[in-house]
Amino acid sequence: MRPMITLLTALVVGTPSFAAPPVLDQARYQADLKMIASDHFEGRGPASLGEQRFVPWLVEQYKAIGLKPGNGTSYTQAVPMHEISTSQLGDVTLVHAGKSAVLPAKTGVILESLRLDRQVNIKQVPLVFVGYGVDSKVERWHDYDGVDVRGKIVVVLVNDPGFHANDTKLFNGKAMTYAGRWSYKYEEAARRGALGCLIVHDDAGASYGWQVLVNGAGQPAFALPQSAKQPAPLAVQGWLSAQASEKLFKTAGLDFMAQRAAAGKRGFKAVALNTTLSVKLRQKIRKTESQNVLGLIEGSEKPDEVVIYSAHWDHLGKDPALPGDGIYNGALDNGTGVAGLLELGRAFQQARPKRSVLMLAVTLEEALLLGSRYYAENPVFPLNKTLANLNMDALPLIGPSKDVVA
Repeated sequence: MRPMITLLTALVVGTPSFAAPPVLDQARYQADLKMIASDHFEGRGPASLGEQRFVPWLVEQYKAIGLKPGNGTSYTQAVPMHEISTSQLGDVTLVHAGKSAVLPAKTGVILESLRLDRQVNIKQVPLVFVGYGVDSKVERWHDYDGVDVRGKIVVVLVNDPGFHANDTKLFNGKAMTYAGRWSYKYEEAARRGALGCLIVHDDAGASYGWQVLVNGAGQPAFALPQSAKQPAPLAVQGWLSAQASEKLFKTAGLDFMAQRAAAGKRGFKAVALNTTLSVKLRQKIRKTESQNVLGLIEGSEKPDEVVIYSAHWDHLGKDPALPGDGIYNGALDNGTGVAGLLELGRAFQQARPKRSVLMLAVTLEEALLLGSRYYAENPVFPLNKTLANLNMDALPLIGPSKDVVA
């Protein structure tokens, strides 16, 4: 656990807002981590019994440290949300040139919708392959150029263009950028007016196996209330297995591997698959809320300027269908980060910072970073007075950290 304390020390010392050096306690950190990941909190699922137990506990820790309420007189910020449970009714049907093919549910395709509709009926919607689904001025990469995807379903590759090409000159090569994440793929497709987005899965590109997606398929998804700041959610989103992807491209008369190789080169143009997709989804929707948890240390010289330290407190909760207790305890992801918040809070109390420091434990990270998005759209402290946000997620248990990025 020593590398963890070294990293936390660097995070405090690296913020030039106080003079006295911090004192961090390794044993105290370990005790916090053990408690956060305990069965008592049942995996810290949002809007669950685990949250009902965990949030008051975390607030009590803030109070014990001496942190002031970070949201006026409250330690919490309510995050309104909808819990959506999606059931796929039957397999996906493809039609090309009058001939049909089937992609089996779960083994071939995993789908969900974040629209607040009890039923979603996708009937013969055209498919378009848009490579990696990336639009980046910085990287001079524009997969959506020259194609209108409004009302269509886009098919995209996971990760960045440089990954499968093994080209270090494209994006970050093997290191995934945000444009390589599945959340970005969905967001960009929605911004373009697409009806849906299907991501082609491969174990190396996603960094996890297909079974991980199968395991999560029965879990509810979460969505924030529709905001003018965000595009309407996709009617359907999800994943295609490697075998299903090859079948789709073969049905369209194309070679999947050849198309993937082309998508990793500059100048790639979207390819109409001349194939339609049909599927039916049924949804259960529950309106509820979760909580961001905020604790404040007021600055001694510039209290109106704020530095945020953040970590998501939520994890995957529990699944009664699993053997044993079914609890996803989430010690690494992200008990380590929340325990870090507490220890940093104690350190800043020892040496009062010149600027205010906000300890922000956010919810719904596992559901497309929704707690963070909600705070960014509804900040307690003005963003033009927020100087930095240092986020901690899955802190290293062994060896020095090299994963601090801007």
